[in-house]
Amino acid sequence: MADDLQRTAEWLQDITRQADNDQREALTRLMTKLESDIEDFGHTSTAAQSAASSRYEYALRHGEPLTAREPPPAWVRDPAFRRVVTEAYDWRCAATGLRVLLPTGESMVEAAHIHPFCEAGDDDPRNGLALAPNIHWAFDKHLIALDEDLKWHVSPVLDERIPDFAPLIQLHGKGLIGPTERRFTPKREALAFRMAHLRRHAG
Repeated sequence: MADDLQRTAEWLQDITRQADNDQREALTRLMTKLESDIEDFGHTSTAAQSAASSRYEYALRHGEPLTAREPPPAWVRDPAFRRVVTEAYDWRCAATGLRVLLPTGESMVEAAHIHPFCEAGDDDPRNGLALAPNIHWAFDKHLIALDEDLKWHVSPVLDERIPDFAPLIQLHGKGLIGPTERRFTPKREALAFRMAHLRRHAG
């Protein structure tokens, strides 16, 4: 819709340049109205997106069943999942304990899916962990994983003799720095999936 309005505005600009004075005046008024419509559409679209994301966040936070046949688009899901998961962990990395929260509300940690959404289609907060960006990357590369015992495990592909690997290797055997509410404790089946992938990639 917004793209169609923009293309129409560009077309009107082209024909306005070729019009006589009377036509140009009428076309200019039409252009002004169209530009106002484009701006209004942008505001309405942003508000609608925010409202949709807030409704999805409420459902995640309160454990409501997500009954839609198709999941909502990423622009609805991603910010809602991020807000619920990072807040559940008090904006603290579940592996290292790192917590950086600015007065603006911005936080260093990211919301990581334990069982990737592209495979499981699961935005349940119990399928999420708050992780620092470097830990999130290592988690997704199957270099570290959280097992059903809620302890961190490290892939044997990381050679302990290499100093650069020390921040990851030292996580081995350490317990999860868990969510502030037990109802957000990670799902065992999601953790089992992640550990299986760590072992597979280590082999």
